[in-house]
Amino acid sequence: MLKIARNNLGENSSEQSLNRAVARTLEEVAARRREGYPRAILAGQSFGGLITLEAADSSKDVYGWWPWPPVCAIGGAGQLDASVTERTVAHLAVDRLSLVLPRNDSMFGSIERGPRVARVLAGHAGSFLLLDETYDIVDHGGGTTGRFAIKYGLCLVHYLVSAEASKRPVRCQESAAEQISVAKERLPKRPDTVRVTRTPDSLALDLKALAESWYGVLEPSGEVASFAIADVVGVGRRAMFSSVSGWRRGGLYEFSTGEGGVTFRLAGRGTVVLKGTTLTWTPETGSNS
Repeated sequence: MLKIARNNLGENSSEQSLNRAVARTLEEVAARRREGYPRAILAGQSFGGLITLEAADSSKDVYGWWPWPPVCAIGGAGQLDASVTERTVAHLAVDRLSLVLPRNDSMFGSIERGPRVARVLAGHAGSFLLLDETYDIVDHGGGTTGRFAIKYGLCLVHYLVSAEASKRPVRCQESAAEQISVAKERLPKRPDTVRVTRTPDSLALDLKALAESWYGVLEPSGEVASFAIADVVGVGRRAMFSSVSGWRRGGLYEFSTGEGGVTFRLAGRGTVVLKGTTLTWTPETGSNS
């Protein structure tokens, strides 16, 4: 995998930035092909999605295309124009075509782009995977969240790398078992120094049910977090909590029990309360939980 970072220094317009970024992307595709890679799949978010769209439309060496979602602009002023995507994908010649169009995309005034793009893609010669407003993907950055990775990541990878794809639209099924499998594979593992408690707790709250690793999605950010109650050798019982997106931090925390729940503080970041199967994180500012 190769990540291309744009450098806007010295560029006078979004059009100039786009042209230079597309040229650089095509150079990298050509270089990878010379190295023997048989397939190139382009992916990009927001303006990066537009770069991949223009690059895929300009080269026969691009195998797959996946933006989430593309910001499309016209002219030097960079005026947003959703129809650019529709006009381009109508004749895009790639074997794997996947497109993320979240609902309530504030960059486009929350208009629904999916139905119009779906009509265009209906005439596409090959298969396509359209993750539109009917999926649980919200706002412009919805395709970058941990929620997206857990719910649709495996489906997307299978589609992009499968040996064959039917000549029709492909849909991602929201499988709870598949999501749990992905979470177990991708979430942080319990460190070796932690021993799982499997005996009933003497406190009023029975912590036995919380001994296994849990994962969940913090709304509305879409960050994925993992949680467990565990015995730390030489220290005692602690709450183990970490976020694998967003903060990318976590650790072992002293906790208190009461009213059928567990409470602990994340230094400088807020308070976490777990009751039943709902974990609530409230920032120190007291703003949205």
